[in-house]
Amino acid sequence: MNVKHWTHSLLAKTIAFFLLVVTACTAAGCVLGAVILVQEGFYTRSEEQIVQEQLYYMAQSESRGIVRDHLLFQELNIPETYENTNFRFELFADDSERVFGNIMDASETPDYKFVFHSSEFTNDQDLTSYTMLVKIDKSFPFSDGYSTISGLLHFAYSMRYAVYVIGIFSAFLAIACFVFLMFAAGRREGREEISAVGLAAIPFDLLTGLLLLAAFIDVSAVSNSYFMLHDVASVAVLVLGFIAALVVGTAYCMNFAVRVKLGGWWKNTVVFRLVVFAGRALRTIGTGLSALFRSLPLIWKTVLALFAIAGLELLSFGMFYYDASWLLIARFLEWLLLIPAILYLALVLLKLQKGSEALAAGDLSYQVDTGRMFWDFKRHGENLNRIAEGMALAVDERMRSERFKTELITNVSHDIKTPLTSIINYSDLICKEQPENEKVAEYAAVLLRQSERLKKLIEDLVEASKASTGSVDVLAAPCEVGVLLTQTVGEYEQRLRENDLELIAKQPETPVRIMADGRHLWRVFDNLMNNVCKYAQGGTRVYLTVEEKNGEAAISFKNTSKYPLDISADELMARFVRGDSARSTDGNGLGLSIARSLTELQNGRLELTVDGDLFKVVLYFSSI
Repeated sequence: MNVKHWTHSLLAKTIAFFLLVVTACTAAGCVLGAVILVQEGFYTRSEEQIVQEQLYYMAQSESRGIVRDHLLFQELNIPETYENTNFRFELFADDSERVFGNIMDASETPDYKFVFHSSEFTNDQDLTSYTMLVKIDKSFPFSDGYSTISGLLHFAYSMRYAVYVIGIFSAFLAIACFVFLMFAAGRREGREEISAVGLAAIPFDLLTGLLLLAAFIDVSAVSNSYFMLHDVASVAVLVLGFIAALVVGTAYCMNFAVRVKLGGWWKNTVVFRLVVFAGRALRTIGTGLSALFRSLPLIWKTVLALFAIAGLELLSFGMFYYDASWLLIARFLEWLLLIPAILYLALVLLKLQKGSEALAAGDLSYQVDTGRMFWDFKRHGENLNRIAEGMALAVDERMRSERFKTELITNVSHDIKTPLTSIINYSDLICKEQPENEKVAEYAAVLLRQSERLKKLIEDLVEASKASTGSVDVLAAPCEVGVLLTQTVGEYEQRLRENDLELIAKQPETPVRIMADGRHLWRVFDNLMNNVCKYAQGGTRVYLTVEEKNGEAAISFKNTSKYPLDISADELMARFVRGDSARSTDGNGLGLSIARSLTELQNGRLELTVDGDLFKVVLYFSSI
């Protein structure tokens, strides 16, 4: 027999429902019993102590009743009432006069002694004290309240630990039955689909309200009975109330499970229908207003809307001048309509603002969502999108132009390199032949030197073009800045001495690591150190430092220029601009431009600072 048969069987669901009620009641009873056992000290005291305490309270109450009946009703047959009981007593007046008793053996020591005064029961001025000596027969030869309570306490004490096992088992079984009922809810024999019957046709929120009302009534009745558990009827009401709540709650959960399985359970609610109706009404109103305002300019739409609001407020003041409550309702309805409109305008303006900010930031791929915009706002959003598209086309055209120039420079450079290489080779051969004519040797040396300079210029120009257009492959990997700087210092140590420059290099003890392409980073360092050797004032110091601050590695090059720096840092960063305005030194003015382009391709930045004769370049990379 498969699971499908069980979930579709009415008998199986009935048995599961019955087991759920029984096990849930058992679990609740075990919880209540465990609480009572803890409160009564069943885990900290012996059974004898607990029984003795309960018998004491019963004997005290019984003794008080005997004295009260003796004083108020003069019932002389009271001893006969207790002949066939386990309660034996002797009553004395003023500690000496025996009143009556049920013949307690004089040799036995009484278990309890209670003293009462007549003033506790009557208004007589005569004060008489009554002493009650009580002996409970612990063998319980008679069946009465004492034997019953002793037996119940013995049973409870023996079950003080088993109650947890029974409670946990019952709780798990109740949960299993509940899960089964939720899974089987709406399934019927002979049908594959979920069946909605009975309470499923009632709106869910209305059904929930009725259930809460019934639960309130049930809880009120149960709570009143909880504080009167000494009454059998009250206990019965408590149990029946719990069972009723369990049955109704389970039925409610099964009904909810059916609605969930059918899908769209929230649609069968009064609130949903009201919301749908209100939404349709607002949509109709919005469509009408949209058609009315569509042909008007934005300024006139705004003026008309303000006049309409002012007219409605004046009308509401005139109608409800003498009734402040209706005036408040009118203002509330007014704001109920205005707030969504204002929020809509704010959201539309926010979208337009984000679009303009993205456009200003250079994000030409950003598109303003105009799907829910109306009137002039939509036209403005479409205009922003068209501006972005036009600028994107212009940028693409410029990039194509840059690539074309780069390709042109590369091709022309390649064509120039071929004859230039021949010139360099033959000039070198002439110099090596050591011709007899000194003028020829001098001319060949000049030709070789200038050819090498032209070759270097062509190579730098090609590299600058590629770097500026991003046509250089970058293979970023973890690099230690200190290692590269040490290599740089070693490469330029001899050249720095030749130019009478003192290098001071500083770097932290902890290695500074960045993500960069070692080849391109070395080229950046090489260009900067080459500039230092060319343009630094002899007899001065060159500072090369590495620092790590706020997650960034800062690599700085500082030197004192031998030429007056009467141009700005931005001009120095331009191509073919040199610190030597007379151009009396070697160089082509491309070193800083190439260094900046290569730095930016590695997600870094190059900052140039000129302060008088102080020349400072700082490279920033994110440290790892």
